[in-house]
Amino acid sequence: MATPLTVLQSQSYTNFNCIHKDCEDNCCGGWGIVIDKRTFDTYRECTDAELRPIMDSNVDVIDGTPNDMAYAQIKLEHDRCPFLSESLRCRIHEKLGESALSRACSTYPRAVNLVDGVLECSLYMSCPEAVRVVLLDPDSMALEASVRSQALRFASPPSLDTKDRKYTNKPYEHFPAVRDLVTSILRNRNYALWERLLILGFFCDHLDRVIAANDGASVGDMVAGYAAQIEEGLFAGAFKDVPYQPIEQINFVTKWIDARAADGTLNPRFVTTCDEFKKGIDVGSIDGGAAAYVDAATRYYEPFVDANPHIIENYLHNYMFKALFPFGPQKSLYFEQKSVFTEYVLLVVHYAIVRSLLIGSAAYHREAFGEAQVVTVVQSFSKAIEHNLPFLKRILGFLENRNLNSMVYMAALTRG
Repeated sequence: MATPLTVLQSQSYTNFNCIHKDCEDNCCGGWGIVIDKRTFDTYRECTDAELRPIMDSNVDVIDGTPNDMAYAQIKLEHDRCPFLSESLRCRIHEKLGESALSRACSTYPRAVNLVDGVLECSLYMSCPEAVRVVLLDPDSMALEASVRSQALRFASPPSLDTKDRKYTNKPYEHFPAVRDLVTSILRNRNYALWERLLILGFFCDHLDRVIAANDGASVGDMVAGYAAQIEEGLFAGAFKDVPYQPIEQINFVTKWIDARAADGTLNPRFVTTCDEFKKGIDVGSIDGGAAAYVDAATRYYEPFVDANPHIIENYLHNYMFKALFPFGPQKSLYFEQKSVFTEYVLLVVHYAIVRSLLIGSAAYHREAFGEAQVVTVVQSFSKAIEHNLPFLKRILGFLENRNLNSMVYMAALTRG
């Protein structure tokens, strides 16, 4: 039944439209496709002569599935969905209608959270057209609120209720103020982007220490204090002695793109992105590609970003809005509770890999480096790594086991 619902969505969400066969990638392949139980039951009742054999042979219940939202999985054939026709159209949609599509298929690349009863809508960056509308429009992350009368087809979106006192591990009542602060830090161009990320890190580390001391009552004053210091420019020059470590950045991204390749089932677009990164900076050279990396950053990447500062800001803002950064949701199908600082480390992991891959792409394409290359790198990375939660957990585990989940190492990865 439709009920009035407040919706808060980014301008990019409003402007997004699937471009179907004109898209350079395919959202019906290259990764696992999960099916909710309601959709699985619908498929089991299907009598269509063409669809039923595919459903019987290619849709399997996930072993040990914990809930109804990720109940079964479609087995791909030649790395694409078996329900995809030769004309790249969904046979289920064509024969049974949109209502027969699974939660994943009917909503992608749209992402939703429920915050204090407000439905927040944004986009996943694993879709090329979503990347374009989020990154290339300077105003894409402007938020638009409306009240609609609509029914939520699927239950249990990731949620956060600032008034729910049964969640005591974080000061959720301060989430709106904390979110406003971290967003304002990200958008403050009085500081270089890498400096903003370090300010974010020190704030998240400080907030974790406040939480550990069970001093949630002081969070409001802490937030106000950071806001005042930033406004007064007290962080200016604070990071001038932080060294630029290109070899560390190259080693980090090379380690993890190689690890992801070793896992198999890589989208061809990400294979190309990784190849261009390695060839562009000549990873096998005597200096490990450092000279070419620094040269490409100086000559091609940084001038492009300086002329288009909204692009990387929008990428990070979209990530933070979608992830409910830095707290994360209280309830979610896939989310595992992490500390505030671990959420920050995960943000830096995303940024560090994307930035290094972009520099490698700039080294490869040189003067031709531009928006098209940015879209390819961000989208292919997101599809290969951002959606792979076990792989991201593996990166976090590696950093924690080696005591690299520290501000010193985060500075090494972000310093430009």
